[in-house]
Amino acid sequence: MKIHHFSGIHVALFIVEHRKKKYKRNFNRIEKEGMKKALFNHYSECIGDFKYKSYSYSYPTAAFIFSNFPVGVDIEMNKCLTIEEANIFISAKEREFCDQLGNDKFLIYWTLKESIGKYLGHGLGKGFTSIEILDNHILVHFPIRDKVCDITAMVIIDGKRIITIVLPVDCNIPDNLMSLAWKKEYTIKEWEVS
Repeated sequence: MKIHHFSGIHVALFIVEHRKKKYKRNFNRIEKEGMKKALFNHYSECIGDFKYKSYSYSYPTAAFIFSNFPVGVDIEMNKCLTIEEANIFISAKEREFCDQLGNDKFLIYWTLKESIGKYLGHGLGKGFTSIEILDNHILVHFPIRDKVCDITAMVIIDGKRIITIVLPVDCNIPDNLMSLAWKKEYTIKEWEVS
């Protein structure tokens, strides 16, 4: 198990890599949940009590964030997705914007949507296109607490994996974490039928 720890006043992020031959890629949901609970409990004891926690798993890596403010994290192994694969989770509006970016950016959209869903407390339970990322704003097609909120989205690409982290725009992000990331601020708006 290899741990990378970035700490600041408000944020602690752990990236845990495990290599257990008996699991390989056949990790079932119960095993994942058991690992998640055990690791959350272990790291919560190590770093103290935080109000918000977010977790993501992509074999062989798990990412955890513990925070005093709402937070979302997603991690995926870095791979190029085809347009057919991307069409599962992007809307027609997003497709127009993505066409300008290129296929290698589709996975960033995927991880960003996952992180935003976790930040809002819904995950992607409302469907892949319930969150639309358009240039510098994000539309959500379900009710959100404040109707509008501003976030900072950070994308870290280290060759093997893509990690996206979503935090409130006014939080104190540690310099050692910011130095690794591409950062963009977004306004999240609840979609309104006109």
